Amino acid sequence: MIVFPDYKNNILNISASLAAYLGVENSYPQLDILQDKLNKGFSTVIFIIFDALGYYNLKYHLDENDLLVRETHKKITSVFPSTTTNATTTMMSLSYPGEHCWLGWSLYFKEIDSCVDIFLNKISGKDHYLKEDFVFNIIPYSNFYNRRKNEAIDVYTLFPEFVATGKSKNHRSYRDLADMFTHLDDFCRVPGRKIIYTYCNEPDQTMHLHGATSNETGQIIKEINRLVSSFSERLSDTLLIISADHGQIDITEHIELYRDQALQKYLVRPLSMETRAASMLVDPMREEEFQKFFSSIYSEHSLYKTIDLIASGVFGQPVIPQARAFLGNYIAVPQGNSGFLLHDAVKQYPGNHGGLTPEEMYVPLILIET
Repeated sequence: MIVFPDYKNNILNISASLAAYLGVENSYPQLDILQDKLNKGFSTVIFIIFDALGYYNLKYHLDENDLLVRETHKKITSVFPSTTTNATTTMMSLSYPGEHCWLGWSLYFKEIDSCVDIFLNKISGKDHYLKEDFVFNIIPYSNFYNRRKNEAIDVYTLFPEFVATGKSKNHRSYRDLADMFTHLDDFCRVPGRKIIYTYCNEPDQTMHLHGATSNETGQIIKEINRLVSSFSERLSDTLLIISADHGQIDITEHIELYRDQALQKYLVRPLSMETRAASMLVDPMREEEFQKFFSSIYSEHSLYKTIDLIASGVFGQPVIPQARAFLGNYIAVPQGNSGFLLHDAVKQYPGNHGGLTPEEMYVPLILIET
């Protein structure tokens, strides 16, 4: 089964609802169920994004009576590629992937004729770091919560120490899960109306290292459920919103796409974007030949024309020229539990994401009122 983004039932719509709550005018669809909760006038609204805490990952590792499962009000879609760079930027910037352009982990920049790991400002596959603001200067965006119009509501942000962007004026960094909830407790004790925007890099980190269905992942998800349960019991007059940027699947086969010399002959730039969504720029004069080649060698995998995906609204509308350039003219999505290796330094993670399976694309909308 393939799941495409539904931009009326999407992680973007969480941000659209929160933006409206902060008085930020926007034309993006909002989530009625979330709007109804926000209209109750809670003193504190907390939004926590747990990286890779997908809808099906949650149901796999938790019981029906566990808080995070019990308070899941619906499943919503992520964006495509279903990856942190794309999804968290979509939520923070309140814009479609085709607008903000932070489409995948590794993107090709014509300015330096190289692929760049955009969160790290590093040449992909090399130990060559660029200036800290290189990527942001080329594809800048602003955070919706820093554009608030309702001065009666204060904005707080809480991110891991390694996250450098997206901070509000009231920002803190944390070391680990326990420290995150300590800071959340501190924020909640501050008088006045407020919204607290929080990002957590678990369980994504554990999933990458051990796999989406591993015991280690189960342990961290159960710990998240325990910490959220304990935290929610300490709250009052608060709406706690929990979701994820995407889910994850186990990867059992890594295909060294970069080693295929026959494939490389069709390309006019390096492979880029994601293990589960590879961007290719094929020589326009050889597209028909390329399609026949790909379907014969990689018949079990999916090849999409970028122009068709854009026309169908997969990346939202509009899709600006920069985004079109990053996407190339073909996107290959491996099927099953496979992943494409884009260069020789790509880590072969047991768990990954970026594709179009339900496990990668569906995330929970968890709403807890206290």
